[in-house]
Amino acid sequence: MLNLIGKNNDLHSQKIIEEFYKQVKDQFEGYFYSGYPIYNDRFSEEPLKVDGILISNKGVLIIHITQQDLINFQDIQDTLYNKIEVKLKSYRFLVDKRNLIFKLNVVSVAEKALQVDNVVNNVTELVNYCEVNLNEDINNDLMKKINSAIQEAYGLGKRESIDFKTGTKSELISNMNNIIETHDTRQMEAILADPIGIQRIRGMAGSGKTIVLARKAVELHTAHPEWKILVTYNTRSVKPMLENLIDRLYRMKNDGQKPNYENLIIMHGWGGVSSLGLYYYLCKFYNVEPMTLNEAKYKFGSNRAFKGVCDKLLKEVKKFKKLYECILIDEAQDFPIPFFRLCLNSLDKNKRLVYAYDELQKLNEEAMPVPTKIFRRDIAIDTPLEVSYRNQSSVIVTAHAIGMGIYRDLDNQNEKLVQIPESNDIWEVIGYKCDNKIQEHQEVILYRTKETSPDYLNTDITSLVKLFRYEKNIEQYTKLIKLIKEDLTKQKVPMKEIMIIDMDTFNHKGNYDVLKLAINQLEGTNDLRVHLAGTLYPEDFSRPDSIVYSSILRANDARIEIGQPK
Repeated sequence: MLNLIGKNNDLHSQKIIEEFYKQVKDQFEGYFYSGYPIYNDRFSEEPLKVDGILISNKGVLIIHITQQDLINFQDIQDTLYNKIEVKLKSYRFLVDKRNLIFKLNVVSVAEKALQVDNVVNNVTELVNYCEVNLNEDINNDLMKKINSAIQEAYGLGKRESIDFKTGTKSELISNMNNIIETHDTRQMEAILADPIGIQRIRGMAGSGKTIVLARKAVELHTAHPEWKILVTYNTRSVKPMLENLIDRLYRMKNDGQKPNYENLIIMHGWGGVSSLGLYYYLCKFYNVEPMTLNEAKYKFGSNRAFKGVCDKLLKEVKKFKKLYECILIDEAQDFPIPFFRLCLNSLDKNKRLVYAYDELQKLNEEAMPVPTKIFRRDIAIDTPLEVSYRNQSSVIVTAHAIGMGIYRDLDNQNEKLVQIPESNDIWEVIGYKCDNKIQEHQEVILYRTKETSPDYLNTDITSLVKLFRYEKNIEQYTKLIKLIKEDLTKQKVPMKEIMIIDMDTFNHKGNYDVLKLAINQLEGTNDLRVHLAGTLYPEDFSRPDSIVYSSILRANDARIEIGQPK
């Protein structure tokens, strides 16, 4: 099957792409991108766009489309060819000595151009060109590698190779490190979509929402360097992670160049005098006195503070002005409805607003409202990310079962469900399948498939989740240390690959002290080093000589920077 991904902003070019796709979709397998990739030309500082690129089982083809007929096609084709060849050659798995291990073809489509080499006049001639020139035998593995290189997704996890012992957990970790990373089709659709209107990106933890949002910001900034693009978020500790991610993605894409942070703006949702945020910036822009957090809590209550200040600002500004061409909102489940309306009012008539949220993050609170309630209008694009890349299916299912309290004794008046999705369609959005229709008060069997939970570890699923119960903390941590010691000695797992996550958010520092006490009391653990996570920086979560101990919240905030399996 040939997947068509992306859309060309030029209507003529998009029409050619779509007509070509209809004629060849059954002849090729692989990926076909429209209006992608786009690079920033380091000399002219203008965007360099590829009208289309075909990555197929029969060959790779760069497509240039123009309505001009008196231009130097050779120069344009050479520019596109050289740019992509340099990119592809930077990946060792695509090169043999000095050459690519496959042929890179390039063709121009120009309706009235003279017949010269690698120039065709219409879609029919383009199809004939492919029949003559695309005759390689490219297997699925190589196609995936080429696709990863074009996406520039390889290396996002920043995982290093490790020495492993056959038949141990260290071998499983090593195998995962060698996986060629790619964005799946849904993720690429979310990244490349450029709606005139609102785009919603939703999924569960580990589906790649933040990476997709960051990549989207980078793609938009590369294609439209003159645009004012805002990326905003709720958790203050996320800022260094988000800044590092966007900076790294842009540099990877654009030959080490830095983004123009005057136009690509990363800003907290609230902000203050010492740290600029969107609410604070809008207050200053419209000469409205901003409220501090304490003032807002006193006036509106702790749980309604941000909603209150945003509502107040909406009422006090009589006429909003366009400040941004596009706004991207991460952690959208944490923002009140008035904040979204402030964002919408800060855009032009195209209303390019992209918001990403976790379907399960607000189960124990008010559910994420439907788009029409938030924006008073329909959204243009809805992209659910169904695949979870962070954990194996057995781990995810166990976590959800425990977190929701699904197997509690509901006949007991003292026990009840902890939380549950209010809408039945959420189960499908977060990657669960059911052979029957999900109905209220009816028992059903939910399961995850290989498509929504890829089996990267390729191991016995019963070994992935083990539950132990102890009455005292010291007993619990003594068992934990013994298990870790076995992983280090017998399973040859490096210390940097182990993380201890404490679910007790309020008391995790005290629990860490109990763990240290247990280490001191056990024999043969003098070489075991454990440190408490103090920052969100990668080095704090991946030390070669120490195991990180973290609260669930800090581990969640740091997940992007330390890399997640993909």
